[in-house]
Amino acid sequence: MSKETILQRLKAEKTSAMKAKDTLKKGIIDTALGEIDRDPRCRTKIVNGEKQEPKNEAVLDVIKKLVKNLSTYETEQGKKEIEILKEFMPEQMSDEELDTIISDLIVSTGASSPREMGKVMGAFTKQYNGKADNGVVSQIIKQKLSALSEQ
Repeated sequence: MSKETILQRLKAEKTSAMKAKDTLKKGIIDTALGEIDRDPRCRTKIVNGEKQEPKNEAVLDVIKKLVKNLSTYETEQGKKEIEILKEFMPEQMSDEELDTIISDLIVSTGASSPREMGKVMGAFTKQYNGKADNGVVSQIIKQKLSALSEQ
């Protein structure tokens, strides 16, 4: 049996919200599903006669974008909607975990200056996509590589 995808979880939670008459949750999940349907990377494909659901990474990118857009509206409803959407996102890493992982990636990629930041960022994204804010990751990588190049 395969692991439930984010898209499958969204659809199941929408059904639960409808049964519970939770209009806020149903509404934001509907919005997310609509955004996912409009994103070309999230289209269902037919390969060798079999239906293939969109990849979790593409669906996650759409949800992250929606959370980012909602965070610009500092309303109570917006905050509740963000909390609902975060249920579908991977748990975020702690600062200590990030620091350790980034240090390890700098060593494993052989990066030694800020110009090689892309190597480290690419390796991080490939392994840990969605588990940390890319802006924060980028800032930590830049600080660590700058410190390395000054030595």
